[in-house]
Amino acid sequence: MNTLRRRVLLAICLVLAVVAIYFILSKQKHPPTISLQPVAPQASSAPEDTFPKTNPFPESSFKITNLAAALEASEQRMAQRRRVRQRSSDMTQQERAEFEKEFNEKVKPAVKQWCNVYAGHVPFRFEDVTIEKFSETTFPGGDYHAYDFMLDGVDLGIANDHGKVFVDYLMASPAKQLFQLPENPPPPKEPSVSKEEILRLLKADSGKEFPPDQIAIRPTGISTSMNGGVSVDVGERVNASMTPLPKYTMVFGPDGNLVCYGKSVMQ
Repeated sequence: MNTLRRRVLLAICLVLAVVAIYFILSKQKHPPTISLQPVAPQASSAPEDTFPKTNPFPESSFKITNLAAALEASEQRMAQRRRVRQRSSDMTQQERAEFEKEFNEKVKPAVKQWCNVYAGHVPFRFEDVTIEKFSETTFPGGDYHAYDFMLDGVDLGIANDHGKVFVDYLMASPAKQLFQLPENPPPPKEPSVSKEEILRLLKADSGKEFPPDQIAIRPTGISTSMNGGVSVDVGERVNASMTPLPKYTMVFGPDGNLVCYGKSVMQ
């Protein structure tokens, strides 16, 4: 009797457990729904006069009176920016007139000042720099542009950096000796320009004195066929194996005249 009663109670417990599990599972499969009541739109409280009744950007304000001329001008500006070099023979009459004006007002005075600084070491005469010796323009029409002049074996470059005009490049024909190794080289001769003269020229050109560790002076006869010349590099870490672009680079030939000259725009 006790055994039968225990079995009946166990069976009832099992049935109740099954019913509870089913109820829990049914609640998970069918979550209670939430009914959303539509909300009636509310009228704006702003007065009607606060909204503009007319177009603040009328069509006439965007009209181009002469579309063909505007497109042509835009194309000319784009074509000018795409050019890297422009030969003197390719200049238009207007470009030629603008160049001649800049030459007389800015280029020529800058060359004269440079020649005065390096007097006694210039491989050309100031009078040789004329419009007829003009060769080409680099980056024409840009805020930075440069002019090249060919002066009987001397390539002279003048830069215009946002209105500041200065000589930034010179290469004379004797520079080819710097790329040649001497055959049976004699001992290097005494440099044609002294250290004191080099320091004086640098100060006159730059307007400041550079510390000794930013000036490298080397005789050209050590590793080139130009015996008696002197090479000068000026700037930070000029004696390092991986030196940045020097602020000044100069080579004086055996006669004391400049063979190479370079002035960095980033001073």
